[in-house]
Amino acid sequence: MRRVYYLHNNNGSALFVALMILFILLTLSFAIIAMTSSELKISSNHIKSTQAFYIAEAGIAQAISLLYANPKASGIIIEKMPIGNGEVTVTGNWSDNIIKLEAVGKVKGTQRTVKQILRVEVADTIPASVEITRLRWSEGQKDI
Repeated sequence: MRRVYYLHNNNGSALFVALMILFILLTLSFAIIAMTSSELKISSNHIKSTQAFYIAEAGIAQAISLLYANPKASGIIIEKMPIGNGEVTVTGNWSDNIIKLEAVGKVKGTQRTVKQILRVEVADTIPASVEITRLRWSEGQKDI
């Protein structure tokens, strides 16, 4: 009878090494795919957040231009106005000659809020009506 020594036999060891290398490469591939998909979600959320911020900024600018036409406006000044691929709502609250504007920009479930405080100086020469002559805010002022 013939004896077979399995411990000293190298048959099949190349297959085992090849399978181990394949398993390691497959694991690395899944890890890279998982990281890539999470990075795509992060960048998509960042883009939506940035767009919502700039939509809110545009809402503040639009509200200021509406205040030129109607200086007594308060409460909801702009409601769900579409801008780009989002919308903006702007509210304003007066306290003496200071208005606090708050704009909420929304893009696909993401929202950003921008707040702006404006001090309004009224012309004394026209007592029958109110006319805005100068707007001041934290970054500067604008004469009308």
